Amino acid sequence: MAFLPLTVSTQITPFVMLLILLALMLPGVFYLYKNNVSMNLNWLKASLFIHQFVFVGGAYLVFLFTFIVPIILGAAAQSLVGDQLAAIFSPPVYNNYLYSYTPVSGSIVQLGFGLLILFLIFGVLLVPYLLLTVLWRALDKARRKLAEKLPANDLFSMEAIFAALIITVSLIASYQPAGNKMLDKLVQISGYTNFADKEKAAAGLNPNEEKLRQVISDLETARYRYLMSKDDTALKYSYGEILHFGDGLSGAIQSVFLTAAYPLVYQGSSDRDQKMAANFYYLFGYYPDSSKQTASSPIIKEARNVLLSYKNVKVETDKDGLTAKVTITEEYENKTYSQQEVSYEFSLPMGAVMTDLNLGPNLEFPGVIAPKGAAQSTYQRELQIGRDPALLEETGPHQYRLRIFPIPSKSDLATLSGRNQKMSFSYTTELTPQGFPLPNVTKKTNVYANAGTEYVLTINGINLALSGSDLFVKATDKPLPDLCQGNIIPANNNLVLNVNYPELKNLVCAKPEEIINNISGAKIAIIYDVSYDNKSPALEAQLGLLGRSSTFLKNNQVDLYKYNDMLSPKVSLSQGNFAKETKFTYFGHSNGLKALGYFNEKYDLVMIFPGKDALAQEDNLPFASPTQIFVILPQAGSISLKLESRLLQTRGDITNTVTGALKEFGLQYYASKSIQDSYVLNDYLSILLPKQPEGAFPTPVGPDTPLANLVNLGLYRTQAANTLTNISADVPTMDKFNAFAQTAGIATPYSSFIALVNFSQQMRLQQLEQGYNRYEEQTPAGFTGPIGNPIQPGILYNRGPVFSPVSSLFGTDLMTVNLGSTGESAGRSKFGGISNPYLAAAPAQGSILSGNNLFVWVNIVLLAAGLGIYLVRMLRKKTE
Repeated sequence: MAFLPLTVSTQITPFVMLLILLALMLPGVFYLYKNNVSMNLNWLKASLFIHQFVFVGGAYLVFLFTFIVPIILGAAAQSLVGDQLAAIFSPPVYNNYLYSYTPVSGSIVQLGFGLLILFLIFGVLLVPYLLLTVLWRALDKARRKLAEKLPANDLFSMEAIFAALIITVSLIASYQPAGNKMLDKLVQISGYTNFADKEKAAAGLNPNEEKLRQVISDLETARYRYLMSKDDTALKYSYGEILHFGDGLSGAIQSVFLTAAYPLVYQGSSDRDQKMAANFYYLFGYYPDSSKQTASSPIIKEARNVLLSYKNVKVETDKDGLTAKVTITEEYENKTYSQQEVSYEFSLPMGAVMTDLNLGPNLEFPGVIAPKGAAQSTYQRELQIGRDPALLEETGPHQYRLRIFPIPSKSDLATLSGRNQKMSFSYTTELTPQGFPLPNVTKKTNVYANAGTEYVLTINGINLALSGSDLFVKATDKPLPDLCQGNIIPANNNLVLNVNYPELKNLVCAKPEEIINNISGAKIAIIYDVSYDNKSPALEAQLGLLGRSSTFLKNNQVDLYKYNDMLSPKVSLSQGNFAKETKFTYFGHSNGLKALGYFNEKYDLVMIFPGKDALAQEDNLPFASPTQIFVILPQAGSISLKLESRLLQTRGDITNTVTGALKEFGLQYYASKSIQDSYVLNDYLSILLPKQPEGAFPTPVGPDTPLANLVNLGLYRTQAANTLTNISADVPTMDKFNAFAQTAGIATPYSSFIALVNFSQQMRLQQLEQGYNRYEEQTPAGFTGPIGNPIQPGILYNRGPVFSPVSSLFGTDLMTVNLGSTGESAGRSKFGGISNPYLAAAPAQGSILSGNNLFVWVNIVLLAAGLGIYLVRMLRKKTE
């Protein structure tokens, strides 16, 4: 074994190691056969054992080789002789009245060369039989020498003992490790049809992740150490294709060979192995032979091609300073020699509404409101041909995306006459204890600020300090009013201070833990994603707040549902079982919210704790009024129009905390009882809405003032919540909301702002506004980060190259050897460590006489010929 490469000794089976040991003994057997060596009795016994072991092993291999000989001869005969015989004896061929003739003399010459090569191949194939003859004579010689010193009975007994020892060692070396109970459970998990059974199985397997991984990897590696697998059909296929045997006879030969070659045949089931790998992936989210992936997204280097050279924040408040219009203007300087695009994703607080967009060096191109899909299509088209558009769209209940193009290159003096590109947008918002909120940028692309960026803040005509990191601005240098005191009387009678109502004040001015305690009498469902990639300490901490409350679980009916690709039965939570039931077993993968598709129970409040990518799916939420849906995400991103529309229709929202969801739910629930015909703007303010005729679509109010914008926000969201049909699937209804948005001058999920700079762009937009898909999103909305792919049935992962003793010794993958005349690979079974069942459909990579294979086979033939000549000479000498 010292002569074997380390990789070979660690990648072969014990039985193959026995065969290698047999091969290493051959020179000694040949030496003893050719020479009369004098030995004592013990050495004679050892010599007999070695000769007997080598002969038995050689006879076994020659027996297996006999099954292959007819295939090789048949394939060679067809290739080297068959075509020439057909050319000699076949009639002339007519094609389109043209006579095609092949000289018989040429075919005869080719036939001669073919017969010569066939004779050489036949001679090479005789080498193993010559070797076996030499081994038999060597064994007989060793036996006769020992017979001179031992009685016949003792010699026979010794030979029987040696035979039993050889058979025993061979059987031990042939043992193949089978699966264990853990692997059986792993295979069974894909057969369970309900969540509870899968969860129970996963709970038992998850603690043994590393053990399972090692065992599966060992088994997967083991299959490549064998000549073939028990599912192999190579012989049957070859006997049928080459020798034209029937299926019955070919199958019988295949069965006999696989039985005889048991020590060299992998006995595991390829289906079982695939199930183990697929189910391991289902449980843990990675394959057993790959590195474990972390849940964090890959770090992508941010593009920094455009400098934010100037930013102005202008705030205009109403009379009492409770609402304001905020306008943000930015100027960009391209630092490259090519046109660039800038984009932002940002969020605004609850109650804010977008009201304006402008583009151009002098902000001379105002934004118009258009159906979301039409606006996106127009922007994409103009982006491709290098014209100026800007697009501002709502991508979530409080999320927005802004895109600006082009930012002219530093050498471009034509596009904007040498001036920098500018953009401005406006929104209306309400006062908070920290001041008026600024956009919270969650993602920016291709733009950056530096120490030279100029920031300007103007509030009601007065310049104040501003930095690039500010999230709020104050309307005055004086301390902000305490909105929880209830001593503020709004100047406008349409504004209502929530703290003037006790039920609302208990939520608005309470500490987070007090908010949880103040919710009572509600039927609440918690739906938690327990897929393997949703192990989030932040989400678990949010859920844990409910269990730490002294009254929440007592005062409300709280049911827990778990889901991945399936939905669990509900569990009613109490103070006694909360810790146990929320100690989750994470397994499987969720496909958005599809597992909730058959949810059919009514609740007052549903809180969904999804995986990070769940809301990127365009699934319908299976909930209807009066159920309110809140999605708990530590960091919200953009979602699809369909999902946002459904959230709005349930009066739901996306929040980053449980207390935020409970507060918003409570405010809406109690405000509907305490303040009639109102809409909750934020924690502190509500607004009274004008009464609408029964069944009529609301009419926007004017003029364009902060108060009017907020009223219109309340009107459209109230109308959305009161619409029973699925708005995002009803184009006429979306047309009504779009008409409302255009009249009111506000952005909605269905309507976006787009700034266009010429008549042709405007005409293009008008055409798209008439299309049937005018609301269909052209730019996919979704959270950043990778989505778990579940394994497809029947397809296993790409394992990459695996070492095979057979293929490595010959320097080529025998899987590609073409033993037939049909152009297909005889390795449908993939001979060898070569027997990779996952590549069973792989086509042949060429003839055995092509490319590097020619060099390999020439050397094999020369080596075999030399060995054959040596063996013949040895036999002739001993015969003489």
